[in-house]
Amino acid sequence: MKYMFFTSVLLLFTACLTAQTGLYDLSFGSDFTVCDSILRAKGLSCSYSENYASEIVKSDAAFVYYPTESYPEDDHLARVNLYFKKNNPYLHGWVAYYYTSKEPEISSRLISLLQATHDNQLTGSGASFKLEFADGRYLETGPSSDLYYVWYNTRDK
Repeated sequence: MKYMFFTSVLLLFTACLTAQTGLYDLSFGSDFTVCDSILRAKGLSCSYSENYASEIVKSDAAFVYYPTESYPEDDHLARVNLYFKKNNPYLHGWVAYYYTSKEPEISSRLISLLQATHDNQLTGSGASFKLEFADGRYLETGPSSDLYYVWYNTRDK
């Protein structure tokens, strides 16, 4: 009996460690409705059809969230994209884009936040950093045109 209890606790602990929660409290493998409620609670909005589940099942899907008036303006967020794979309603990856024209040093601020969030495990230099997680998941940052991105993604197997 004790063996089953300790095995259950160990499995639960392992599952928590592999969730890889990142920016905006999103986690790989989260259901769309969970992701949607998290982002809406933070002041982001998305327009999508009511049959989003069938969209996810039929093909790869991306949902784009934009800041609303209630979102803090000093964050300089342009948008957050959520990615789901065909036949899988669980979060495959997400990317947040920030305006660099409004704050040229946004990359430094985000790298500091990410280093604190992920126990100083990011590697890189300048504005581009990476972090490898388990199961082919990773975090990548860098400039993109007049935006700066923070991308949590999963490599296809």
